[in-house]
Amino acid sequence: MNRDASLVFEDAKLAKYFAEVFDHDWNSLASDSIDIMPTGAELATTAEAALPGYTKISVEEYLETL
Repeated sequence: MNRDASLVFEDAKLAKYFAEVFDHDWNSLASDSIDIMPTGAELATTAEAALPGYTKISVEEYLETL
């Protein structure tokens, strides 16, 4: 998930909320490695048909959604 933004808040409660969201993402989701494969997708061989309810896309297309 990309939450890249620059904002200035003058409301302390609102600023606290976004600080907590940032801290959660930084501490729980951030990685210092760019060599990891994103999770949340199932890999299939080229010959496999997409399962019902799924759409088959390339790795490049998938990475563009992140």
